[in-house]
Amino acid sequence: MYKGQREPIGRIGWGTYLLALLIILLIQIIFGLLIGIIASVPVLGIVVQLLLAAPLVIFEARYLALVYESA
Repeated sequence: MYKGQREPIGRIGWGTYLLALLIILLIQIIFGLLIGIIASVPVLGIVVQLLLAAPLVIFEARYLALVYESA
């Protein structure tokens, strides 16, 4: 971990930061299972997967940025 990351995470609190990462992990697992089931449909599944994966990545980035900025 970079020296510049420890200070803000220390202000947020390691417990809060790790809880945020755990929440993101659980959302990824649930969403990944759903997308995986949908993606099993031959052609349409791949298109739907691409359309659903982008909002998930944006949500994750925003969520972690808000956690990090709360310090």
